[in-house]
Amino acid sequence: MSERKFTDEEIIAVVKRCASPVNECEGCPFEGVHRGDRECFNVATDELIEIASRQKKELAALKQSEWISVEERLPSEDERRDEYGELVPFLVCEKYTKYPYRAFYDGTIWGDGLMKIKGITHWMPLPEPPKMKGGAEEW
Repeated sequence: MSERKFTDEEIIAVVKRCASPVNECEGCPFEGVHRGDRECFNVATDELIEIASRQKKELAALKQSEWISVEERLPSEDERRDEYGELVPFLVCEKYTKYPYRAFYDGTIWGDGLMKIKGITHWMPLPEPPKMKGGAEEW
């Protein structure tokens, strides 16, 4: 493919056009960029997967920035444990505190690692740490 960057809308249009029974290349955003023989569909499908992956990450980031009431729901098993089975910390608010703080939830009780905590009203996942050379992801 050429160096031209296509918009998300153009990529979606290519996939729709290629998937239609008529399958006309005339007027296609990829016209003149591909060799034909459905190469455009394969390229557009790969690009569509990238779009979906990016949007999934953006949605997850938005969801991470919202407080969740403990009356609405508590962290699920997948949310409260990492891939090694260790408890994951959450940012929490307590009824009579001014600032949020870090706490763990084991499926039954909230705690700070030393003591049980009562009165948690809201929680949210902590954001991902910044990506930096020599950071935690390189341990």
